[in-house]
Amino acid sequence: MERARYNCLYIANTLSSATEVADCLNKIISWLLIAATIILWLLLTGLATTKVFVLIASPLLAATFIFGDTCKTLFQGIMFVYVVHPFDVGDLCAIDGKLMEVRTIGVWKTTFSIIGTREEAIYPISELSTKNIINYKTDFDWNDYVELDVGSLAEESINILKEEIRKLLDGDKDKFTQSFNWVAVTFGDNFKIAVNFRHNVNLKNNTYFECLKEKQKLRSEFIFRVRRLLDQKENAGSKASTEN
Repeated sequence: MERARYNCLYIANTLSSATEVADCLNKIISWLLIAATIILWLLLTGLATTKVFVLIASPLLAATFIFGDTCKTLFQGIMFVYVVHPFDVGDLCAIDGKLMEVRTIGVWKTTFSIIGTREEAIYPISELSTKNIINYKTDFDWNDYVELDVGSLAEESINILKEEIRKLLDGDKDKFTQSFNWVAVTFGDNFKIAVNFRHNVNLKNNTYFECLKEKQKLRSEFIFRVRRLLDQKENAGSKASTEN
């Protein structure tokens, strides 16, 4: 439902932008046709003299001076939104060091919602096209790692635990890739091992928050499964020490 909502927002904004562009282009083309019709009428009636052309050219030059930047901005907005197309509605982007969610897209301006403060930021397309935009939708990081406190375990138990986690990662290829490794981490007298792995997720056309929510869900499931293995090893070690 959430993904459908974002798709509807994108379609609504796309249609709104297309209508906006069509109306503006329609006005520009209409004025050009009117000017061309007047000039053609003057040529056909023989009234086209130097003074008449000077009289017509003066307001045309003034109009070009006034509306030239507007036409340039419009063309730049069309190219940025429909050709460059750096983001969609709902994407998480980093602009000027700020994380912002795309709310609305237009050929004149784009509206963002700043993450954390939920403040609204409005960027003109002419300014936005000059900035470095990082879209986290196109390259979400599915790499993950979990630290395990194994200071209370014997070396043999640690090796067994690592083997069981390896079987867990290798045996569930639908959720994890086969590329993972171990790193020993020490903080004073505390000894931990960190397992680096990658979630095997095939999400397309999803927002950053949808991917983040899915990653947190898979991470939680993995932590609970590893926690059970770790508790089993700690209980086995406690039982063995009690018997001795």
